[in-house]
Amino acid sequence: MKNPIELSIWTTDGCALLRIRIGVRAWQSIQSGGEFFKSSYMYGELGRQFVSWSFKGGLFSIDGDDGWEHIIDLPISELDITDLRDEASSSLKSSGV
Repeated sequence: MKNPIELSIWTTDGCALLRIRIGVRAWQSIQSGGEFFKSSYMYGELGRQFVSWSFKGGLFSIDGDDGWEHIIDLPISELDITDLRDEASSSLKSSGV
């Protein structure tokens, strides 16, 4: 599986679930405070919207293509993390894979 780690979080207004899948090495780098960027789509009340995820220094932000800042500088511990390699898709803590 190319991107077995799924990160997800609800927008602050609770209208949309944001999620991306990344590789194990990328997740390990993020946990160590490294920089990482990934684009994806979100689906909410307004339909499909392009969003960009950015990680740096243990924090993350998610920005929309319309200039909307959905999430700003939250700690990565706020993310729901799922290791898709596990057959049961057990949830993990952000402290380790």
